[in-house]
Amino acid sequence: MKQQRKYERKQLSHYLKVYDRSNEQLLGRLGNITPAGIMVLSEVPIGTDLRMQLRITFPRAIEGSAYLDLEARSVWVKKDVIPEYYDTGFELLEDSVQHKNYIEQLIQEFGVAEKE
Repeated sequence: MKQQRKYERKQLSHYLKVYDRSNEQLLGRLGNITPAGIMVLSEVPIGTDLRMQLRITFPRAIEGSAYLDLEARSVWVKKDVIPEYYDTGFELLEDSVQHKNYIEQLIQEFGVAEKE
């Protein structure tokens, strides 16, 4: 059965860098985002059911910060349409109004305009 999404996925105009905060290594690039989850494009597969501390960096500051720290759990991984890459879906574990507002601000700042 296909899962219904609470939020529509949003593409961003930049492939923002996503880091693993535990070792400060680049995991990959942000493919899309919602207030409930993110998809990361990477050159190596990321395992599933991993709880991770992530950092998304921005090319310019939003509300005085050039990054967003997230706690997330990897839910799925698959090959990307580009064979050299993998897509990993993460569920965001922080569910505060402030956190959701910050993600909405990120989408407004770097989101791709919707076609009408």
